[in-house]
Amino acid sequence: MYYLKEMIGEDSVNAALRAFLEKFRYADPPYPVSLDAIDEFYAHTPDSLRYVVKDLFEDITLFENRCREASVKDLGNGRWEVSIQVECRKLKADDLGKETEVPVNDYIEIGAFAKPPSGKKYGKTLHRQRVKINQKDNKFTFIVHEKPEKAGVDPFSLLVDRNPEDNLKEL
Repeated sequence: MYYLKEMIGEDSVNAALRAFLEKFRYADPPYPVSLDAIDEFYAHTPDSLRYVVKDLFEDITLFENRCREASVKDLGNGRWEVSIQVECRKLKADDLGKETEVPVNDYIEIGAFAKPPSGKKYGKTLHRQRVKINQKDNKFTFIVHEKPEKAGVDPFSLLVDRNPEDNLKEL
């Protein structure tokens, strides 16, 4: 649901849920099923993002995103250049769990974090960008205005990833 909210917007998700409730509130049988809610999500999703609803609610979709390499370069004047090499794979599973790799053609976030304060797991978000990824191997470079500690792909673990621990690399 977090990924859906990020992709179509919180207002659209709320509008879909509101429409679903209004349609079935105090209704006599037949009662709603999950497909009725999915229909409302489709109705409130732009055509270009309908694949997101299918991936989230109709298919068993898994990702294998990982940050292969990450580096940072001090540019001076409080600016840092971050370069990351990421690998993104998308898989679909059938009812029996047999997985098949499918072409990745999705919007996935990349980002960087500052060093966390004592006792915290994550530092301040220095960069967060949604990018269209349509190949397995990708390289991104961006500028931040504070020294980063970690950078990578899907930094907030919005996607169902087999191993989200390898999405970020220490810089």
